[in-house]
Amino acid sequence: MDRGMKNMLKQIYISPSNQHGNIYADNKTTEKQNCEIIGAHVKAFLDVYDVEVSNDTKSYNLGGYGGRPRAANDWVRNPSEALYLSIHTNAAGKARSQTGAWGPFIIYVGIALQTLAQAFWASLRAIMP
Repeated sequence: MDRGMKNMLKQIYISPSNQHGNIYADNKTTEKQNCEIIGAHVKAFLDVYDVEVSNDTKSYNLGGYGGRPRAANDWVRNPSEALYLSIHTNAAGKARSQTGAWGPFIIYVGIALQTLAQAFWASLRAIMP
């Protein structure tokens, strides 16, 4: 993370998928299990930087479908210095065949986070088949 991003970004909220019913082709693991593993690895990687990181695997069902976004809003001190990182492995689904959408999809708020979002996108795209 370059110095400009480090000074601007104070908090990262990791939100791995909770889709326990989405069973992978091996019939042994689920999207929830794998995304929580990915979230733990991302947190371990980010913990070396001077940024506060939350890997939320608990609040998904707090208050229904919007539990994690509400928990993230409660946790974040300044939205312009925070990143919400949602981790899914099946985000395109049927939409891919209808729209051609494929690959990482990153939403950011404010032009200041554009560089960080582009870096995440490039890193994720580089490891995808």
